[in-house]
Amino acid sequence: LFRSKMANHKGYFKTKTGENHGIFGYKYLKFHRMRDPKWAAGDKMIQYVGITKLYERDRKLQTLKTVLKRKGKQRHTQNVRKTLKENTGHLKIATFGDAQLVKTILQEHSEIQRAYHPLMIEQIVEKIDQRTFAKRKTLDQLQHQLKFLSDSYEKELLAVAELQNRTKYKDPQEIFEETEAKSYELELRHCSTRIRTADAVNRAYNEIIRVMLKDSIYYDPVLSALNEDLVEQYRFIRKTIDTGLPVMKNIQSLQREFEKLDIKTTKELTDRFNTLMEHREILNNNNIKVKTLVRRDSDFDVNPSRYDRDTRSMVDLKIQMEDVQKILKQLKNATSCGRPQEIYPRVKQQVRDSEQMKKRLAKRELQRNLEQINTDVAGMHHDELANDFTPDELRRVTDYKALQDKISKEKVKQQDLATKKKQTEDVLHLLKASFRHIADVLRNVDVKALPQTFTKPNDGDSMLNLPLLNFSDAFRKLPSQQNNEIYSIASAKDKISQLMKIYSEAEKQPPATAPEFEYKTNILKECNQFQMRSMKETGKSIMDDMIFDDPSVYNRKQIKQISANIVEKNSKRED
Repeated sequence: LFRSKMANHKGYFKTKTGENHGIFGYKYLKFHRMRDPKWAAGDKMIQYVGITKLYERDRKLQTLKTVLKRKGKQRHTQNVRKTLKENTGHLKIATFGDAQLVKTILQEHSEIQRAYHPLMIEQIVEKIDQRTFAKRKTLDQLQHQLKFLSDSYEKELLAVAELQNRTKYKDPQEIFEETEAKSYELELRHCSTRIRTADAVNRAYNEIIRVMLKDSIYYDPVLSALNEDLVEQYRFIRKTIDTGLPVMKNIQSLQREFEKLDIKTTKELTDRFNTLMEHREILNNNNIKVKTLVRRDSDFDVNPSRYDRDTRSMVDLKIQMEDVQKILKQLKNATSCGRPQEIYPRVKQQVRDSEQMKKRLAKRELQRNLEQINTDVAGMHHDELANDFTPDELRRVTDYKALQDKISKEKVKQQDLATKKKQTEDVLHLLKASFRHIADVLRNVDVKALPQTFTKPNDGDSMLNLPLLNFSDAFRKLPSQQNNEIYSIASAKDKISQLMKIYSEAEKQPPATAPEFEYKTNILKECNQFQMRSMKETGKSIMDDMIFDDPSVYNRKQIKQISANIVEKNSKRED
């Protein structure tokens, strides 16, 4: 009921009948004098059929015109593209230069061709001049220097040749002073090498001493560990002595047994030594034959003992090297290094870290002392305040208690406010959501329909001078939603008041009359009858146009005759 009342007010809902249709509306046909109120429904339909034919003919003409226009535009664009293609080459040569000519000129210089292929010839020449300016300058410099050096070299060669001639032809014998000078020069060279070696050795020993002095920080814990180890060894020895005292009592009998065993072993060793010497003599006599028989992994020494070529200094050096290797091994274990080259930097780093640790320890010690002093002073003050009963102190204690009570009350108030805030937040969210829902429902009320504008994608292109096929533009766009709650409430109030006014006016108007409804039903019946009649006429015309006298198509009698013949043939075969 509300919908029907709203539809009758100000044309909210308009039914698409013959009165209100866009193309065949009453007003349109009356304006063009194509309608008469005395016409029946059939006359109107005949008139509408004529109008539709006229529109179809006009549409065909328009399509042909558009096809002709499109073909003309295509021809024009092809001609324009051809002219552009022909003239772009000349334009490129005029603006950027002839690239093919540059390639042919620089075909033997691929680097220059790759570097300067997009430039013109004048620009390439200028770039090459700029690039080779420094090289030409340095070339001139080097040529001048070469000339100067060659001249000086020629002068030196002439001087050397003159001196050679003088020594060759004037006094070929060597003077005693020259030989003595040469010997002094050799001794000086040897002395300089000795001084350098001594200096290097001295520096190495100084470095070792410095490293050992730095390592002295680790000696105290090592010595303490050694002292503890000695104490443990002393205890262990004492324990072994205490456990071995019963054996010491029978030492004489054990010594006798040891002497007997020693005599037996010496006898056996001498016998084995004599047999080995005999075998060695046999091997030395038959050395060449035995070489082929003796295996590589055997205990026999076929070759004679070689000469030991080590000198006394080499032996001393080996002993020193063994001592150095022992020290290096100890240093490796102490510093936990894999290679000897890493020992010095590791020790250096450890010394640096130890110094930093000492500084940190001193700093921490100072901090600890200060904290201890502060705690002692605080304890003294606490004791004094605890035993202080002056009026100022009593006032301070009472104020402190009062402040604590106030703080506790404020905390309780804050908790109550927080709970109230949570409750009010939920209510506010519900109110906001409901107001937004009301505003969304009333979005289309009292909104002016803006005219639809079709935008073209590219106005300059004649080939695509058509609007975009955006089907969403056919519908009216929804108005934007207001995010401000106060404004949305005010607008919702105005819109609801407008709707209530429209509703009250619609209630006052009388309901729709029955003759109008009967008129609409009669028009619809006539339309349906006309459609059925036209469908029957089209069916008859189609059946009349069909051809049934085709000789290749059998009729009903011929089909029956053919089937009877086939049945007779099959029955004869079976018999």
